[in-house]
Amino acid sequence: MCRTLLIDPDDVELLLGQRVGTPLRKVYHYEPTWGVLGEPWRSQISQLMLGAVPSDAAQPTAN
Repeated sequence: MCRTLLIDPDDVELLLGQRVGTPLRKVYHYEPTWGVLGEPWRSQISQLMLGAVPSDAAQPTAN
């Protein structure tokens, strides 16, 4: 599992004007346990981001 590939509400800031950034967690009042992906979703998303194709993925059709 590669945690660094996925972002969470602490990784995103909303800008107000040009100088003030507010973490997404604070803007939407996220609790620390909200929005955490569990397995197998986290691994599957990480594999897709790395370009891995799941074994059960549909193969492209010939035109």
